[in-house]
Amino acid sequence: MGEGTHVAFRVENRAMVHAFHAAGLRAGGKDNGAPGLRPRYGASYYAAFILDPDGINVEAVCYAMEEPSASVDGDAP
Repeated sequence: MGEGTHVAFRVENRAMVHAFHAAGLRAGGKDNGAPGLRPRYGASYYAAFILDPDGINVEAVCYAMEEPSASVDGDAP
C-alpha cells in the first residue's frame, strides 16, 4: 500500500464521520474532503476523507439517513 491507495471504513452515523475527520486532522492528516453528502455516490452517502502521511486516502462513510432534527459534532456545514 502507498500513495494512490484508498481505504474506506463504514461507520454507523454522521457524527462518527465528523469525529473521524477531526481526529485525522489532529493526528497530522491532511483534509482530502470535509464531512458532507456525496450524492454522486448515492443519495445518503455521507463521508469524509483524510490523506495520511504516506498519501493513503482514508475515508469514513455512513449510509444512514439522518433525521432532520439530528445534530452532528464538527464544523462542516
